[in-house]
Amino acid sequence: MKPSPRGFLSEIFFSIQGEGPWAGRPQVFLRLAGCSLGCPWCDTKDAWERPAVFGVQGKGGEPNPVESARAADLAARVVEGGPGWLSITGGEPLEQAPFLQELLPLLRRSGFLIHFETAGVHPERMEALLPFLDQVSMDWKLPSMAGRDFRGEHRAFLKLLAGWEGEKAVKIVVGSSCSPSEAAEALEGVDSLCPGAVPVLQPLALPGAGALEEGSLSLCLGLARKWRGRFPSLRVLP
Repeated sequence: MKPSPRGFLSEIFFSIQGEGPWAGRPQVFLRLAGCSLGCPWCDTKDAWERPAVFGVQGKGGEPNPVESARAADLAARVVEGGPGWLSITGGEPLEQAPFLQELLPLLRRSGFLIHFETAGVHPERMEALLPFLDQVSMDWKLPSMAGRDFRGEHRAFLKLLAGWEGEKAVKIVVGSSCSPSEAAEALEGVDSLCPGAVPVLQPLALPGAGALEEGSLSLCLGLARKWRGRFPSLRVLP
């Protein structure tokens, strides 16, 4: 019998969703470890690598890699009063797609509603997971910000989400190095390929400074002023 795939986690904890149109929602976070993208603005760089142990609600050292049943059980133990919402985040979750194919049905069976965050660069790994998800938040990484061009992958990902009935959002991190036309291209892509998705403009935060990069918020506001008629659902969330 083929053994079930095991996964690498960074942490499991209960907190408040801080990004996207669902900001403010209390939920369990199940953070997978490992990401090969290396985005300069990332605020969870400690989750880029796969550690030997992971924490649960700030305590203990659970060993990695972990079986899917153990991960689901630990997630259920973090909260009281029913499972509610759970966010799969990272790292980049889709770099461990086989593990998620085992884990997501178990979380669903436990009663969790599942929010899924991804860089949106692995559309070929996403389709099998969609039946177990309720919300998807993907990134559109602007080339001037990421230092790489993922527009082809993002477009394929949006086409996939367009045929899915769950809630979806597209986060676009905007810094002073971006041109308005580059960000507008991303918004055009969302509008034409996945019109049901909520676009979220996120001004660039300076790592460790607790402040926004100068000019990033004003650039987001300029884009919002131009695009809000086309996107009544558009958000600007620092």
